[in-house]
Amino acid sequence: MFRRLSGCAALLAFACFSVVVSAQNAADLRVTKSNDNTGPVGPGGGYNSTFTVNNLGPLNRPYGPGATNPLVIVDTVNPNVSSVASSTPGFTCTGPSASQVTCTSTGSGTLQAGANLSVTAAFTFTTNGPPAPVVTSNNACVGGTAGNVGTPPDNNTANDCSGGVVGPVFTPIAATVNTTKRVAKNTNPGFGGAGWTVSLIGANRLLATENDLYWRISATPTSGGVIPTLVLTDTINTLASSPLATPVTIAQSTTPGACSYSAPTVTCTFTNVPNGVEVGAVIRVSRALAGGTFTNFVNAGSPDAVLSGILSAAAQIEIDPAVDQTINFAQPTTPATQVVFTVSGTGGTSGNPVVFTSLTPTTCSASGVNGTTITALAVGTCTIAGNQAGNNTYKAAPQVTRDVQIPPRVTVLRSGTGSGGAVGTQGAAISCGAGCSAFVASGVNVNLNVVADAFSKLVGLTGVSCPSVSTNGQCAFTMPATDVAVNLNFRATANLDGANTPTEYNAATDGLILLRYLLGYRGSALLTGIASQQSATAIETYLAARVTANDFDVDGDGKTLASTDGLIILRRMLLRTEANPAVITVGKNPTPLTPLTDAQIVTRIDRLFP
Repeated sequence: MFRRLSGCAALLAFACFSVVVSAQNAADLRVTKSNDNTGPVGPGGGYNSTFTVNNLGPLNRPYGPGATNPLVIVDTVNPNVSSVASSTPGFTCTGPSASQVTCTSTGSGTLQAGANLSVTAAFTFTTNGPPAPVVTSNNACVGGTAGNVGTPPDNNTANDCSGGVVGPVFTPIAATVNTTKRVAKNTNPGFGGAGWTVSLIGANRLLATENDLYWRISATPTSGGVIPTLVLTDTINTLASSPLATPVTIAQSTTPGACSYSAPTVTCTFTNVPNGVEVGAVIRVSRALAGGTFTNFVNAGSPDAVLSGILSAAAQIEIDPAVDQTINFAQPTTPATQVVFTVSGTGGTSGNPVVFTSLTPTTCSASGVNGTTITALAVGTCTIAGNQAGNNTYKAAPQVTRDVQIPPRVTVLRSGTGSGGAVGTQGAAISCGAGCSAFVASGVNVNLNVVADAFSKLVGLTGVSCPSVSTNGQCAFTMPATDVAVNLNFRATANLDGANTPTEYNAATDGLILLRYLLGYRGSALLTGIASQQSATAIETYLAARVTANDFDVDGDGKTLASTDGLIILRRMLLRTEANPAVITVGKNPTPLTPLTDAQIVTRIDRLFP
């Protein structure tokens, strides 16, 4: 075997060299393997493997401890091998890790060309046997395949590994087991107590008024070795229909924590169970709702032992059916005016409440205690369901539903800088704050009495056609088959003394009051010499809010001043018909302090005089 290496001198590009490396510069290692036992070996048993490393030369192979120039042998073993140790001085064996054992030199020496050395490793199987006999096989490697990086190198990897060498047969534990199952009711007799039986039927059955069942499951090894893992399973799905949050619980176990429940099966796992020792558990099952006769089985098994004997046992229980319940749910009346109404009902004697829900959530909703408060949401059929849960003795009551027709609804909404409301008559009892609504049957005549608050005026009404409505007036319409939304727009005004037309906006009263307020007058001083329908306190409160909202900042400079805004508003009150805006805005702040044009200022003033 040859390899050619070539290169050129860094300074003289034409001065190149060529070196031939042959297999004569290597130590070719190979390994063979033998096992001292190919017969059956049980859990915890073991065997010895001898690795023979041959140096086929041509060079000697020195080796030492650590990472300098070690001699390494790697052996892939059966997953059931749990430990390894070296019996050869100068070598140590570690693992297994991922089913791989590594034997490494810890002393120094030289493996001469043509010579060999042997390393013996002792393997031990796990104490948990397999479910069936396993034929083991090992494959040892040396040289470059085993990760040897020493010198001289091993350039031939073709003969590094021994190939699969048959080892012992790993056999499971064989044991005989006796499994039992018993049943009791109402009271737990305890795992070792009396009162268990294989059958509760006829006169001994579980009555409708009785609650708990107890299953006792057990297994006892009677011959064979210690069972590494003994598993009992009990499927109880025929009894797990209880309404309780935990229908199945582990009441007792010979080994705490050995049992768990994952519907519908209880699983108990016991470890290292010797002959003659009974293991098991007591399972509590809350009473089933369905009646009948049930037979339940417990089964024994093992993942690491071969079991024989009585591996399945049964017990029988007869159960009376639970008591029926019924719901009395009075028919709710169609709401005449209220958006929110209540429902009620009574159920059976289980003591559980009747709970109401809406089956038509876009038409109505149920809330409050047990859903007794119903809120109408839209025109249509509101379907309300009543339900009563069962318990250990009583079945859940059959659901009862009632339909309520939700009529169309008239809703009054308010907007704008002012305030006011509406009161409905002739079919719609409406009393508005920020907004209100009421049911009105289709075809009913509705009269809305629109009322503006002090200092406010109605400036807009949409949603229905009411051409005759004014500041305080009536809006009459016939209720259609669909919901109606009436939008009222109220505007804050400069009518401060509360006078009616034609003196609504009077310079001698309203204008003077505004100027006095902006100049700092408060209390009765606002109304000196003025006959006002509004009190000084009410006027002062109103103006404070409107000045804060900049409603009287007509020139748009961000400030409400007597010398500008007050005088301009007063002049407009005196000259309501003046067409030239510049006449009105005399004395305003110059641009850019006042960003608005004369026309825009007059428009802002006139909004105060609706």
